[in-house]
Amino acid sequence: MKTIFHSLILFSFILIFAACEKEIKFNNKLIAPKLVINSFVSADSLFEATIALSKAVPGVEKPFEWIDNATVNLYANGEKVEELKAIEINYAEDDDNYYWDDNSNTRPKTKYLSINTKAEAGKTYKLEVIHPEHGTAYGETTLPQPIEIISLKSEKTLMNYEWGGKDNQLIVKMKFKDTPNEENYYRLTFTRMYGSSETYKYDETEKDTSQFTIYISTRKNGTNLNSSDPIFSNDEDANDFLFGSPGNYYNLFTDDLIDGKEYEISFIAFNKFVDEYSLDTMYNFLEAPGEFCKIDVKLSSLTREAFLYIKSSHAQDWYGEDFFSEPVQAFSNIENGIGIFAGYSSSVKSLTIGNYPIDTIRYELNEFDYYY
Repeated sequence: MKTIFHSLILFSFILIFAACEKEIKFNNKLIAPKLVINSFVSADSLFEATIALSKAVPGVEKPFEWIDNATVNLYANGEKVEELKAIEINYAEDDDNYYWDDNSNTRPKTKYLSINTKAEAGKTYKLEVIHPEHGTAYGETTLPQPIEIISLKSEKTLMNYEWGGKDNQLIVKMKFKDTPNEENYYRLTFTRMYGSSETYKYDETEKDTSQFTIYISTRKNGTNLNSSDPIFSNDEDANDFLFGSPGNYYNLFTDDLIDGKEYEISFIAFNKFVDEYSLDTMYNFLEAPGEFCKIDVKLSSLTREAFLYIKSSHAQDWYGEDFFSEPVQAFSNIENGIGIFAGYSSSVKSLTIGNYPIDTIRYELNEFDYYY
């Protein structure tokens, strides 16, 4: 009886597991490559796009497959205005150190360019990509109007830190007025050109500036703006407190706090460490003969698509290898495909502290530009 009982139990288990088996047919359409469109356009500029195929399985090493045989049509306010031309891209040998491995195929071989059409603020554009094997994909975006920078002003301060160090700082304040009763998205960047005579030990009473050499360094500041303004606040979750936050890397902000109002943003455009133990203390910050600082501030009005794409793609990069975070999906506005078609309009205003150029002063590019 015991043997029969054990046999019945074993037979029951076999029936249960046999009943749970189900053959699932693999749907290869789920991993079929899709058209990937990448196109950012600025007002008053030609349209440009690169097109590739998506990788079937994320994380699997596979070269990009760039598309050079697509038909790319551009529409403005619903009417076709131009078919973009496919142009082969020729890279200089030292074009970009990031692309050091030519075998990786990480950079496009072809770009699609408009010849006659420049983007205009206020118009709605559609980019349509037609491929003989991969169908049709498209995206739409409306370029916003640029927002004027009302004023720029600066002030010099000496920052004393708790640990004893000091910084000479150049603070820039930019004022603008938000357009009321609409959702607006912004990005703030600036380019700084700085002329320093710090390598020359001079007498403050010296009137002959012909002996002076001003060393010029230039830097474009597009990320990590040094500002404590609440308008740049970043949404963080509980995990960010423990494992860090991607922050507001690209200086993005909305008009949620300032709808329709004038607003002044302050940021540090330049700081220079003060060495109290050297002869050159830098206390006379931007006051030596010929020293100057020129700031070009750019306020960009982004489309909603551009804002969401930039923000999400940076978050995807930040959290990509974080075991404790959920994956972040980069924003896409491409129908029947993947990628982004978005744009922006910008206004620029300049501010110069000091006199530049001065005929009696010699100017040279700074060999150690990275450190300024």
